[in-house]
Amino acid sequence: MLTIHINKNATGLVRYFTNSLSKDDYFFSGKSIPGRWHGILAQSLGLSEKVSQKDFNNLAHNRHPHTGKKLTIRNAAERRTSIEYTFSAPKSVSLVMALSPDGKEILNAHRRAVRKAMQAIEMDMQTQTRINGRKTYARTGNIVYARFDHFTSRPVKEVQNDLVRFTSDPNLHSHCVVFNCTQYRGRYQAIEGSSIHRVAGYYEAIYHSQLSKALQKLGYEILRTKDRWEVRSPGLTRATLENFSRRTIEIEKLAKKLGIVDPKKKAALGAKTRLNKSKTHDHVDLKRVWRNRLTAIELKAIQAAKGHLRPPVHILTPQKAIDRALAHHLERQSAVPVKKLLGYALSLSYGSLTLNDVQKELYARSNILTAQRGHLHYLTTKEMVRAEDRMIEFASLGKGTVKPI
Repeated sequence: MLTIHINKNATGLVRYFTNSLSKDDYFFSGKSIPGRWHGILAQSLGLSEKVSQKDFNNLAHNRHPHTGKKLTIRNAAERRTSIEYTFSAPKSVSLVMALSPDGKEILNAHRRAVRKAMQAIEMDMQTQTRINGRKTYARTGNIVYARFDHFTSRPVKEVQNDLVRFTSDPNLHSHCVVFNCTQYRGRYQAIEGSSIHRVAGYYEAIYHSQLSKALQKLGYEILRTKDRWEVRSPGLTRATLENFSRRTIEIEKLAKKLGIVDPKKKAALGAKTRLNKSKTHDHVDLKRVWRNRLTAIELKAIQAAKGHLRPPVHILTPQKAIDRALAHHLERQSAVPVKKLLGYALSLSYGSLTLNDVQKELYARSNILTAQRGHLHYLTTKEMVRAEDRMIEFASLGKGTVKPI
């Protein structure tokens, strides 16, 4: 899953770094992991690999990390400080990483998938500019962002034998904080990410496509689900996954009680009601807590998930993926953003196809027509244009043929 959050307060962002981003239960070594700098702009700003408090603080306040000088011209109090893109792995992936001996290779696959999705976001990043006195947007293709890998969810209160404790569930995810700065024609300017947000599913699909494909190569079987996909292993059931999704269930119960059904409002509700990660006591052995929730069959299924790979029965070809994506999007509309269609095609084929596969198939078709509308490229088909022409002709021929009501 990909969630996007805009940070608008520099002081709050630095506090978020201190209290949340740089604090997480790193159950591989028992200590927190530092963030990492990424992006083309990170190199030109001279940022080293690890994220320091000083550099993060400077960029949050629109200052050069080394000289302390102001970066972009605009530096108002209400200035947007950053856009945060958070990529979350499926629950089964988090569980297998936490409780199997192959956790490190899963983590590395997740990091590479996040990097691939963020490279696509960087390539499409824009800034506001003026051409002939008119406001427009130009693609810059460079950003600077700090990536923080986290491994647990927000803690949930539980009572056992009259003992109250706060424990987290396995939840592999990475926060990518993109600072409000990009370089265009030799100077630093604010970023513009609205076009990215409008086709967010495309970048989410890149992440899931890369991760599922990588895990399949490592020997994990990928099961396509109604929503996305999961790692399949005999004995690892939906009930098992729900047993480790207590935070999601907690939010759903509260949303139902309050009559909230909109996904965005549910996300806001989750942010308002979440407990601080410091609630999880250091002396709590999370791995032991997690194992105690599982039956012997479930634990064995998680620990032996790798190696149960079976040959796929139905292989979705690039042709079928694009056919289904076109049918889905052009059923009720005449044109669709290219990236939205590609993202949908990818989502149908997790574990089998890559972005290159579906792009190659789409652009090889002679019936595809493309045009730019606003800041996005849209596509339609020649068949759709002919159908619209027939509809317009039908409406025109019927004009004036009957008495007005």
